[in-house]
Amino acid sequence: MMRYVPRAILLTAFVVVSITPAVSRAQNSAPDTDAIARTVVTQNLGVTEGEKVLIFGPVREIHLLEDLAFHVRNVGAFPLVTITSDRMVERGNEVPSSYDAVTDAFELALMEFVDATLVVAPDWHPGVLADLPPDRFAARNAAYQPISRRARERRVRFLEIGNGLSPTDWRAEQAGMSKDDMTSMFWSGISLDYAELERKGQAVLQRLEAGRDVRVTHPDGTDLRFRIDGRPVFVNDGTVSAADRDQGGAAVLTWLPAGEVYVTAVPGTATGVVVIPKKAYLDDPSAESEIRNLRIEFRDGRAVSITGEGPGFASYQTWHDAAGEGRNAFGVLDIGLNPHIRLPEDSGFGSFLPEGDVTLAYGNDTWAGGENDVGWGDAHFMQGATVLLDGEPLVQDGRLTP
Repeated sequence: MMRYVPRAILLTAFVVVSITPAVSRAQNSAPDTDAIARTVVTQNLGVTEGEKVLIFGPVREIHLLEDLAFHVRNVGAFPLVTITSDRMVERGNEVPSSYDAVTDAFELALMEFVDATLVVAPDWHPGVLADLPPDRFAARNAAYQPISRRARERRVRFLEIGNGLSPTDWRAEQAGMSKDDMTSMFWSGISLDYAELERKGQAVLQRLEAGRDVRVTHPDGTDLRFRIDGRPVFVNDGTVSAADRDQGGAAVLTWLPAGEVYVTAVPGTATGVVVIPKKAYLDDPSAESEIRNLRIEFRDGRAVSITGEGPGFASYQTWHDAAGEGRNAFGVLDIGLNPHIRLPEDSGFGSFLPEGDVTLAYGNDTWAGGENDVGWGDAHFMQGATVLLDGEPLVQDGRLTP
């Protein structure tokens, strides 16, 4: 999975929003989208008067999109709302393949003047991509990279509400949770003590910044070593601060729910194996997507062998092989910090966020401060892993150490 899915694979409709004091939204809905939107706009993203904000999301979240647009305008900034839907994605698959490798001139032009992008994760059902051949998906991802690159160059702030945990029916099924339980966990994960989260994140950041050699192990068989000396470390604490804006790059990207620290590996240093007993490919809850005993061997920073079992593995390998140069490069160590996000074990479903959980990612790593902008990426989530930093435990059996 990519950290966030490039919008190049979608059809979107652009809606110029003119806000009046009477904003339409559902009454007595839960959660309170107006309160959420106010906090996201004014605190998490820090929108100020005169800024231009691109807002993107699914039509099923129209009330939240409306409220986000209102609060952007309410601070004297200017919203442009774009929408998508499962049907728009499906119709997009009918577009001639000759256009797949063409960068979206409209969105590239937008990156020349917008100050921030605010995304409500579309989280369409994975089945809508079932008829899109992997080579077309890869071509669209590659065509999106100039847009992503220009946004980084201009330090366009980015905030996504979702972070791989939006409580859809299909995602709750895959996680082995009820929809109500997943919804409760999601909003609890957003409503946490941000001061404590920042303190915890800075403590882990300081240790990583001072470290050199990393070893990640897990009883399932993962044993991977790499270096991080000289690499920038980032904390997703849910806000884009003034200091983040000055730093630019990955510092101006954030996701809600928040709570993770991440660092890219020194290129060419990752050696060892990553073993994942069970996962679903393309996040599809169906049994046909299940991968078992996924084993990836890295040598000199690149995956040299990928093996697995189960009905989803062939699809995984096909989509991987269709991606471009850089798809095999090991990228990121990510450590979760959020105490409110807990997921059932053995479901094949994971997240960047649970406190003490460890994620290893390869392929595209620009979201974490790396330079590999290939249009492919995958993340492997582990509960109960151990992370040794220069021989000392940073995470021990899934628990952060003091």
